[in-house]
Amino acid sequence: MIVRNMAKTTKTIVSNGNSFPGTVEGRTYTATEDNQLLRLWGNIVIPSLTGGYICSAVIEDVQGRVEPTSDDVTFSGGSAITKNLHLWSKGSLMGAGAKVMLACRGIFSDDDWTVLQTVGVNCFDKDTAIY
Repeated sequence: MIVRNMAKTTKTIVSNGNSFPGTVEGRTYTATEDNQLLRLWGNIVIPSLTGGYICSAVIEDVQGRVEPTSDDVTFSGGSAITKNLHLWSKGSLMGAGAKVMLACRGIFSDDDWTVLQTVGVNCFDKDTAIY
């Protein structure tokens, strides 16, 4: 079975109106004020897909207060997961001085997500992988 990561860019957040109000150095995002929103899946795939997809992100080197937004985003073991719906307001809220490194972002069909969970994978950077 071939599994596809539909994300246009897997390691960085495309700007195009999706700027982070804190500071950005490569793949590291630092909040400069309290409760800054890091839109983990803003502009994840162009054209955007609707329904039937799971969005994931692998977040490493978390420092300070980093919480999921309350709209169906879950954090577990360094991963953030949500359904592909209303992505503009989804991501993480960061406290002043909080820092994260975005290791990977992905968007997967429900069937592909089932396979990924079976093999214990939350995201991969390549467009396709064989399982």
